[in-house]
Amino acid sequence: MQQNPSTIHRPFSSLNQLYEFISSRKAKRLLKCVVAYLCILILAVVPSTIHRLGRYLYIGHVVIIYLHPGRTIGTMLDQVAFTGFGILSGLGISYVGCILNALANKRGIRGEWIVFNLVILVSFVHGYLRSRSLKYASGAILMNTLCILALTTNIYGKTFPKGQFQQIVYPSLLAIAVALFCNIAIFPEQSTSKLGNVLIKNFQRAQESLSASTDVLLHRGSSEVPSDPEEVLGFLLERKTQLQQAFVSFQNVYHDSIYEFSYSCLSVRDMKYIKSELRPLVARISSLVGACKAAQIMLSCVKKSDGRPESRGTSFQSTLKRLENPLLTLKTSMNDSLDAISNAIGLLYNVKIQEGSTRVIPPQNLIKSLSGQAISLGNSIYDFDQTSQGALKALAMNTVSDIWTREEISLLSSFIVNIREASIHIIHCVKQTEDLAFRYMERKGRASIWLPHSERLVPPHIHKSKDQSRPTSSSTMGQRSLYDHQNSLGVEDWSWDVQKALTKESWGRLYRMSIWIDDIWRKLSESNNVKFGLKIMIGVSLLIWPVFVPQWNSWCETNKEIVQWASIGLIVVIDTSMGQTTTSYAYRACGTFLGGLYGWAVSSIHHGNPYVLTTLIGIACHRTDSVELNVPKFQIPALIFNITMALVALPSYSQSTSTSARDFFIRRSVGIATGGLFSILLHFFLFPVRARDKLIAEIGHCLSNICKMEDFLISSLMERDGSFTPVGLRPYNSANKKAIMSLTKASALLIATRTEPRVKAPFPSKEFEQIVYTLRKIIENFDNIIQFRLSYRLPSNDASRILLMAERKEVAGCVILSLYVSREALLTKIPLPQWLPSVRTSHQRLLEGVRQRTRSETDSPMDDEEMSKLRNICWNATTGIFEEIIEYIEELLGLVRSLVGDHELCAPPLTRPITPQSIHSRSRTMPTLARIQTLDDRPGSGITRSYSHSGSIEVMHRVQSRKLSMIKQ
Repeated sequence: MQQNPSTIHRPFSSLNQLYEFISSRKAKRLLKCVVAYLCILILAVVPSTIHRLGRYLYIGHVVIIYLHPGRTIGTMLDQVAFTGFGILSGLGISYVGCILNALANKRGIRGEWIVFNLVILVSFVHGYLRSRSLKYASGAILMNTLCILALTTNIYGKTFPKGQFQQIVYPSLLAIAVALFCNIAIFPEQSTSKLGNVLIKNFQRAQESLSASTDVLLHRGSSEVPSDPEEVLGFLLERKTQLQQAFVSFQNVYHDSIYEFSYSCLSVRDMKYIKSELRPLVARISSLVGACKAAQIMLSCVKKSDGRPESRGTSFQSTLKRLENPLLTLKTSMNDSLDAISNAIGLLYNVKIQEGSTRVIPPQNLIKSLSGQAISLGNSIYDFDQTSQGALKALAMNTVSDIWTREEISLLSSFIVNIREASIHIIHCVKQTEDLAFRYMERKGRASIWLPHSERLVPPHIHKSKDQSRPTSSSTMGQRSLYDHQNSLGVEDWSWDVQKALTKESWGRLYRMSIWIDDIWRKLSESNNVKFGLKIMIGVSLLIWPVFVPQWNSWCETNKEIVQWASIGLIVVIDTSMGQTTTSYAYRACGTFLGGLYGWAVSSIHHGNPYVLTTLIGIACHRTDSVELNVPKFQIPALIFNITMALVALPSYSQSTSTSARDFFIRRSVGIATGGLFSILLHFFLFPVRARDKLIAEIGHCLSNICKMEDFLISSLMERDGSFTPVGLRPYNSANKKAIMSLTKASALLIATRTEPRVKAPFPSKEFEQIVYTLRKIIENFDNIIQFRLSYRLPSNDASRILLMAERKEVAGCVILSLYVSREALLTKIPLPQWLPSVRTSHQRLLEGVRQRTRSETDSPMDDEEMSKLRNICWNATTGIFEEIIEYIEELLGLVRSLVGDHELCAPPLTRPITPQSIHSRSRTMPTLARIQTLDDRPGSGITRSYSHSGSIEVMHRVQSRKLSMIKQ
């Protein structure tokens, strides 16, 4: 009988999978957690330990669950610091509150109001810290929980409980010691090796993105690139997303590593120069992938059309054939350089070579090999520059000299500039890696202990002295540009501060104090952190007030635990927005109910046998830790399951409470359910914060910063060279960084809007997802324009920068007005006005003015045609990218119009027709510019929009198809 081949090798494949799992990082972290939990669990059930350290040893199990030993050493120390601070501060405040309460009760004063004020004050501090930064959450929750439990236990007592605080401190310190020992002694994970591994992954993702974009542009067959043109766009978008995610993970690991005591040859601080070069490298490669996607869409649209665009597509493909050989040489050199960097980083930071990896052991003379790679890549860049300049000149001379934009010149110039800038950043990375190798050779590979370091720990005056030591520019364009824009839009009026400083001496003391109080009150009223703290403070006070009223004393004696756990459930469940609070409530309620049920069952088996108790809790900890490490979505339910299981099963064994496990499970479940429901109601009625409102606010901040970027671009035309120095570009870089941060927050808030309760119709998250993508493309195109002006600054462009400045300002004004109207429409939900100044019409008017001006100029008669063509290469490229920005602005207006609508005039002669026949008959009799102005996104205009599908590929298809229709008309 013949066996099935699939069943013959099944045992071997399963053994290989088991070996891979055992040697993986997740299995090692799981082993750390299980060993730590078992250690503290065994100590909690040993009678001699209970007799010496007290009956509250189960608190150590709760603390060690919060610490989570399966981390790197740096994050572990960070978590230990915040958790220890929360425990010690909570115990200290409780100690002071109990002393004051006992003294007041001895003298006949009502000391419960002192305790009540301390509880609500701690709740406010907890809310403020938690809203300010997420890393303070564990310490703040522990601080508030300990205060609630300690201060509400013995309110009317006249004596101070002496041994209560020692029984909480000792288990907490024991848990911290066990967690640190397991984290350091069992498979220690230093962040230097992890940081090197993540950095190597970044370079590998960069190499994959470069290879994929080059193969797609040159139409070279590859095993990874799909053959279907529709799948190519998704493939490029996936590569770009993977690269950006890898860079975000590298930033997070680098931030965690600066707090760590590391033992290695090179420190984490030595990698900051490579980190500074990695950010622009990722940005250039992302723009490169975007240019390839646009080229792919253009060529696919050209194949479906006829007439003039076909010749343009043919010239574009012939230019690509000319660039093929030097581009492939440059691609090979860049891949070799990235491989050399990855191999060197693996050697310098002791990163192990995994199975299936393309890394190899670098040569012995590492510095010489890196220098050779840098020289080879520099020669490839020089050859590619020479060939690309000739190709662009030939492409510009194929037709009649003109300044009208051409799609192929724009896309090809964008690709050339981005790949050139990316290769230059790779050379810088090679040089920085060579410096690291030189330091490694100087120290002879010997490891040493490196102390934690962070630039944020440096005093402010040192940062100020560093900023003052930087070179300054004589140009004041950046400051004037930013000041003019702030005064025009009212974004940030700082003239009041200048006036207050100038007239400070002439004001009286009371008037200055009133101004100072008014400023403090305005900042506090506008602070979201203060509002969140007040929300938690009011919620806790409304839940816990019966405990402090003498008339409710008899009821609270039997139901005090329900009130306590309801307050704790409120501070644990509540989050910064309504959608996140609803999700947190669902997860924590499930974890509490299942964990309490399991703990009740475990404590009931064999009447609380310690061996059975330890075995069953250890098995549950293993499974929940596995879920917590492998499924990030269910981390919170697994964490709450562990905590509730320990709180229900262990106190009944140590007899630290008078209630049984069943009663404790019921009271905790009822308390968490009550506190969670109250937190949701609190979000509805008191300072309502919805994720959709925060999403719209972040999009509004992004639009404001894009307006600043456009203002910088138009202001830079009035300056000579000062605007394109590192100091001159500082306003643009600041606005660009803020815009990207706003879009990152908006992308995170999009997920929270899907789980948010809503009374009206469902929230249009797909439209907002397309808005976020459209804004990302606008920012990328602005970056491309900056790179063009830095790379292709010709003397003719510098001499004619004041040419038609009125038309340029008109274009910038239309762009800023369109973005401002979109922002105000989203924030105020007021429909768009019916008539807006057309950005496309003003841009076409600028092009026509430049055309007439350049034809009227009389240059030298010799070689006039060739010189005019060479001058217009940069103009065609930048104007083509600006047309891309106009397309996305129109797409943004269409998306905003689909959300808020627009005003329509009631008079029939003034209302534009919506039938295709009327628009077709009117467009045949109108001139070209007017015809372009009427080609908008209204129903029946011939350009169909579909907002039912989300994603970036649909938006790019709509933009490119609309552009091709403009070209044909």
